[in-house]
Amino acid sequence: RNHKGQIPPQKTRKTCIRGKHVCGNPCPICRDQNLFLDYRNVRLLEQFISPHTGIAYHPTHTGICMKKYQQLTKAIQMARDSGLLSSSVPFVTFHEDYSNRHPAVTKTPPSPALQNKTAWYEWYEWQQPPEKEIQRMRRIYKDYLKEESSPP
Repeated sequence: RNHKGQIPPQKTRKTCIRGKHVCGNPCPICRDQNLFLDYRNVRLLEQFISPHTGIAYHPTHTGICMKKYQQLTKAIQMARDSGLLSSSVPFVTFHEDYSNRHPAVTKTPPSPALQNKTAWYEWYEWQQPPEKEIQRMRRIYKDYLKEESSPP
């Protein structure tokens, strides 16, 4: 028993060992000095997990202190993340029809580029700038441009 009196408290004690002082009735994990909560110790972790639901038992059911319960939940989560413990994902049934047979869902139209051999947006296609703009750019960058040579 981890409490005084007939009615157990809602939560177990914070910790069984404070410094060098061990309480009168330590929890099962604090009681055994050779027992370590590690994510690789799957057989120990399975004793604190319900086989039907896969959820860790509450500390009032197991009698472990809150400090060891936090370490236990971290170790269980690490074991599940590393694949040592199985984790079940509940099956969810969908009540709505998400298929393509719904009247609001239609076939995506083909792109205009495939139909007309043009770009989807007009700004994708090359557009020749006006001659006036070309002359202005040549005036600005005349010192940096190479002379145009006529093709042979």
